[in-house]
Amino acid sequence: MPWRRCGRRSAPCNAGAVEVPTPPAEGTERIAGTTSGVGSTDIARRVLSEDDVKAILRWQIEEHSRAASEYARIGRNDLADRLRGEADVLAAYLSGPTDDTAGS
Repeated sequence: MPWRRCGRRSAPCNAGAVEVPTPPAEGTERIAGTTSGVGSTDIARRVLSEDDVKAILRWQIEEHSRAASEYARIGRNDLADRLRGEADVLAAYLSGPTDDTAGS
């Protein structure tokens, strides 16, 4: 499953983020060897394997399903239906392309 560039709020993209050290306190001297300028603080993202992405999608499907059940329990069927629909879309990624979408 080739994973294309995704939105900033998606779980697979968030999982690819690396931990960023806490910046020094205000007013400290510049540390030797540091850089400045546009892009100087960019760091490579963690590369997710296909298994990593599938695990994240399975987790999201479970979370959406759990939340949908809770919304249905309190009578918010509109939100429950929306979350179930989102879970269905995520499940489609796990199952791979269908004959209808394979040529697209």
